[in-house]
Amino acid sequence: MLRLEIAGSLSGALTDLRRQAFETLHAAAVRGMKQEGDAIGRALQAHVSARLKVKKNTFARSFRARLYARQKDRLPVMVIGTRVPWAQLHERGGTNVGRMLIPIGKRVGPKRFKAIIGDLMRSGNAFFVRAKSGRIFLMAENIAENSRSLSSFKRAHRKQSGGTKVARGAEIPVAELVTRVTLKKRIDVIALVKSRLPDIVDAVRREAERLTKK
Repeated sequence: MLRLEIAGSLSGALTDLRRQAFETLHAAAVRGMKQEGDAIGRALQAHVSARLKVKKNTFARSFRARLYARQKDRLPVMVIGTRVPWAQLHERGGTNVGRMLIPIGKRVGPKRFKAIIGDLMRSGNAFFVRAKSGRIFLMAENIAENSRSLSSFKRAHRKQSGGTKVARGAEIPVAELVTRVTLKKRIDVIALVKSRLPDIVDAVRREAERLTKK
């Protein structure tokens, strides 16, 4: 009976020690991964911005580390990257097949471009033209109703034609219709993240040692 009581007490003590050790490791992992995750996110954004040479960093800022640590009975998980689906084309290179409209001239964000196309379609001021080369362009007339939507495209048209003003009613190229886009590998996010994995492990280890000494 005495042996059973001692064994039961030891089993309970071991359970408590395991629980305390796991709680310490969980807290250390959250702190360490959060610290290094923020640093890796900044490094990724700088890498993408430099490689793609973008003026607006909206796409670059989508690269970050997300930490999931709500489940206290499991170790936290960190997901590093972006939710932009076509980002993998820049990472691996490849061909995207399908009918796509590519804005002409200054880069336009997808939401803004969709709004512009919607504005042109509602006003009935959008039509396709096939050039002698076989390329297909979406055109719009320079009318007052679409003046705001066409502002950036008018600047691109003036720059290409060498003129100083676009006449009222003139046809302006807005986008090119393509059926496939091939991109070369331009970023190396996977290699950058792999190179920083030891930093995450070291950060978690430091936090675990700090919490254990308390």
